[in-house]
Amino acid sequence: MQLQFYKQIGSQTVKPVSIDSTSSRTVVYIRKNITRVTREDTMSKVKTVFWEYDEAIIPIEYYVEHIAEINLTFNAANNELNTEVLEMVTSLSERVDDLTEMMSVVIELLTEGEEDKEGKDEEETPETSPEKPEPKKPEPTPKENPKEEKPGEGDEESEGEA
Repeated sequence: MQLQFYKQIGSQTVKPVSIDSTSSRTVVYIRKNITRVTREDTMSKVKTVFWEYDEAIIPIEYYVEHIAEINLTFNAANNELNTEVLEMVTSLSERVDDLTEMMSVVIELLTEGEEDKEGKDEEETPETSPEKPEPKKPEPTPKENPKEEKPGEGDEESEGEA
């Protein structure tokens, strides 16, 4: 249903409502572009407040049909939006699952790298480390005075000659 709006001027003291279904038992007033206008009488200098608006008047039965049409349009749009939102949530959920899986792989790789590093640290002890040479044992020093040698402690050749 196409509504026909006409310019109206109202003398109400308060702003008129956009949809008035209580002023009449048979029609509904639908108003839009409601603006307050103040006019001053040039002779009496009295200011009067008016309301200007566009108004459509429809029988109450048509109004009920109009509301039903609006509800159908609204419900169709709402269903379409709900479907789109559900698709977006599903897509985001799949992306979160993918990211979670990727993070698990990265954490696993990092953990394996740390375990390998710890294993190398344990294998390389000071005794087996190729970088550190083994400490040298001090060599025995020869006795300084050969005359103090006791018999039988000397040169084996000299014993064999005697």
